[in-house]
Amino acid sequence: MHVFAHNGHLPGIRSKLNFVAESFRPIVETDSEYAFCLLLERLRSLWLHGDPIPPLV
Repeated sequence: MHVFAHNGHLPGIRSKLNFVAESFRPIVETDSEYAFCLLLERLRSLWLHGDPIPPLV
């Protein structure tokens, strides 16, 4: 499970990171939701192969 909290602005996140959504797509157009989908997409490979839960450290 993942939790994400963000209260602020991430200027340029869309233009600088060129995020290509494969599994997670923002529903609305906020920078916070975009960042959350980007993080989930990058974490996705950790969960695809049935590996044990990754360590927190």
